[in-house]
Amino acid sequence: MIEMIPLFRLFSVMDHYRRYFSSNIDQNINANRALNHSTIQFGSAISTISEMSRYTVLVATIVLCALKKISLGDVVLYQSLFSFSLDGLGRIMNILPNLEMGLEAMNSIYSVLGLEDTGETKITSHLTDGELKFEGVHFTYPGSESKALSGVDCRIRSGEHVVIIGKNGSGKSTLARLLLGFFAPDRGRITINGVLSTDAGSEAIATKIAYVSQRSIIFRDSLLENIRLRDEQISREQALKAAEQCNLARLISRLSLGLDEPISPLSLSGGETQCVAIARALARPLKTLLLDEITSNLDLISKKMVFNTLRNLHGSCTIVTITHDMELLTLADRVLVMDEGKLHESNLNSVVSG
Repeated sequence: MIEMIPLFRLFSVMDHYRRYFSSNIDQNINANRALNHSTIQFGSAISTISEMSRYTVLVATIVLCALKKISLGDVVLYQSLFSFSLDGLGRIMNILPNLEMGLEAMNSIYSVLGLEDTGETKITSHLTDGELKFEGVHFTYPGSESKALSGVDCRIRSGEHVVIIGKNGSGKSTLARLLLGFFAPDRGRITINGVLSTDAGSEAIATKIAYVSQRSIIFRDSLLENIRLRDEQISREQALKAAEQCNLARLISRLSLGLDEPISPLSLSGGETQCVAIARALARPLKTLLLDEITSNLDLISKKMVFNTLRNLHGSCTIVTITHDMELLTLADRVLVMDEGKLHESNLNSVVSG
């Protein structure tokens, strides 16, 4: 559940899930208090019973030895065997409250969603287009001596599909983090339709730029709620349209309850998982789709499914794809190469031949 919180914030749905889970917070607190109390009582009872049993056996064997029923060696043997058995039984009994505490802790994680979101919506009315600009952007991670970005200059036009490639550590993912408002540039500026990203605020950016990574999250919920993330402003028809845009019509027809069918991470293929994540983005009035290694570790069938989805989306919104997958270059209007924190424009033929 913890790893889902960044997703909620990326899609600006923290308030929806905060309300959804807030009714459980007080219940979890009371349950934890009762569980701690019962655990203390249980532990005290086990310790008392163990010690009483140990002394009872000791007294009984001494009496039998005095009556010459058993030898002194038998007393030691019986006492050792009983202590060994009692210790093993005690360890087994101690597992029970620990197991219950673990299960309760898992439920309590939901209360994390009750934390206040510090993101502030500043400007939303001007983020009506998908044009992105990086102007002289420099950035160094806190505590690092080397620059992650060194003077990045780039303009991505509205409706364009730009693919960014580069070696690991070249700065591709850093560029995405700055675009999403996770960090502010040390120097230079990033604008979204002419509005500074630092002025827009991360929550406003989340309503216009959707991020899909190689590790997309699927909830144990219906397909409908996996797409709209309990945002009731997104209608069932909008969710269905987004699903169909992402080649999920066959999946929906396969499910007995359609959009209302409960799904889980294990019930979908890799391609279906990524297409659900893209549909999650398309169900919102976004202007830009930011894709980070979305075909990584996919089989050929799943990759083809994602390819067809991206091909269908061409021109409908701005798409920025960060990838190592050379096949994705065939979908691009432009190819940009990130190298040592700098961005260079290239073309498909030179990249493939290189």
